[in-house]
Amino acid sequence: MRATYYSDGDASYERAGDSGGTFRVVGARSHSRPDCESTAGYFERGIELMGGKDVKVELSRCRDRGDEVCEFRCQWR
Repeated sequence: MRATYYSDGDASYERAGDSGGTFRVVGARSHSRPDCESTAGYFERGIELMGGKDVKVELSRCRDRGDEVCEFRCQWR
């Protein structure tokens, strides 16, 4: 899905049970805090549209803050 909107960087998803997981983006040219916060909102709404309730998406790591990757921890019920 990410490749539809971005032409660079590698994305991965690590499942954490039936109601959560971690999405990571490595090597993207764009890595500003506003871009990552917008992406977190995109994930949150996407999970809601697929039936997730009480969705929480946390920007746990961000290259704009000096981290090596941008990382989004997602939880829902």
